[in-house]
Amino acid sequence: MKIQKSSKTWLILGGIILLGIFLRINALGTESLWIDEAVSLLEAQKIVPDLITQVIELEGSPYGHHLLLHYWIKWFGNSEFSVRLPSTIFSILAI
Repeated sequence: MKIQKSSKTWLILGGIILLGIFLRINALGTESLWIDEAVSLLEAQKIVPDLITQVIELEGSPYGHHLLLHYWIKWFGNSEFSVRLPSTIFSILAI
């Protein structure tokens, strides 16, 4: 009986994770970029030393997201879907 209960728990957990993935990815690229996303994209398109300096000086925040986005858009482009996907991946991992 314990094996059945464990299987049911894993099935429910898997369903929750799949639902979370669907809700995060569904229509990810349909809306245009928000102002903060557009600013992040503009900063991420700069050369790396300028990117780091600008983020630290103007935003006063860590530059890891912008640095990741810098290399991400080189590989996957700068569409709405592509720009939002790294954050979505981390959000899925957080489930």
